Amino acid sequence: MDGVRSRNKFGMTGWGVRGKRTDAGKVRWPFHSVGMLPTVYIVTNKTRGTLYIGVTSNPARRISQHRRGEGSAFASKYKLRRVVYYEHPPTMEAAIRREKQLKNWHRDWKIALIEQGNPEWLDLWPGD
Repeated sequence: MDGVRSRNKFGMTGWGVRGKRTDAGKVRWPFHSVGMLPTVYIVTNKTRGTLYIGVTSNPARRISQHRRGEGSAFASKYKLRRVVYYEHPPTMEAAIRREKQLKNWHRDWKIALIEQGNPEWLDLWPGD
């Protein structure tokens, strides 16, 4: 992993992760925030349609971007809005490795993965 490992003012080590002060003066770390979760996902435009595989640490924000047609020129061009698969690896590094693995899979393998848990290709992400 690139970056410099250092200690913050609280004596904790990390890769540049900084906490934010809340109104109560307590430190709230980003990875404890709602929506901050390593996620690998697949979005599409229709059943067995064009597939886009992505990775994010903030799935709520990223899926919202896809649905507004922002963030990925490819996903915007093909109107990829329906989340048909997602998983939460334990770390962001593991999520990136998994994304690369899935991107190297044959299309039939990706479809089988989706249909194993979502045979009707329903949108699995609530809201928006």
